[in-house]
Amino acid sequence: MPAFEEEAGNVNTEAHHRLAQMIRGAAVTALLGAVARLRVPDHLADGPLTATELARRCGANPDALERTLRALANVGAFSRIDDRFALNDLAELLRTDSESTLRSTAMTAVDPAF
Repeated sequence: MPAFEEEAGNVNTEAHHRLAQMIRGAAVTALLGAVARLRVPDHLADGPLTATELARRCGANPDALERTLRALANVGAFSRIDDRFALNDLAELLRTDSESTLRSTAMTAVDPAF
């Protein structure tokens, strides 16, 4: 069997890139649904917090929440300042009191009933 690098040389790179984006998109959607359900953006409304502080406020596992927020910060959905996480323009849209909130959309997107 050829090595991955050899196979990758024969791959349509545009198709590979597009499919990889779709796969990552599903993961990001799941993470956004989780933080919306936990109301993480609401807990960050008063300023940046560590994952441990956030986990205490929303009843989540601190390690899992840290991994989730790191991943979301990597795609630009939240901001990371040293060891703290903060809202940015995208995360603001997941707040319950946002005029144009997408919180329900994020949660519905990962609801098995839909």
